[in-house]
Amino acid sequence: MNEPPKQRWGCLQWGIVAVLLGALSLYYLYIDAKRTGEQMIAENNCRQIILCLKHYARNADSGYPDGRLPDLKSANQVFREFFKEEIVLDERIFGCRNSVFNPNAVKQ
Repeated sequence: MNEPPKQRWGCLQWGIVAVLLGALSLYYLYIDAKRTGEQMIAENNCRQIILCLKHYARNADSGYPDGRLPDLKSANQVFREFFKEEIVLDERIFGCRNSVFNPNAVKQ
């Protein structure tokens, strides 16, 4: 019957739990912000591709590359026309970090 008194959680234990929960919530906010930022980058890349198509059509009598050049069979061939016309100088707008499809097996 000589049991030691039960220890209750003190300020130190509750403080540690509060700090851990705060760190976890900040980490979640960071991950969410990162995901949102990557999604915004992908959307802006899509907008740039659309603007490139409109620019090409404006200079090519309202024709898109696949309409003017019928021998083009893939999107890569169509997008190469942008480089030939110097509309696009960097190919990174054609990729997406969030995509499960990874061109040329490049690790990101």
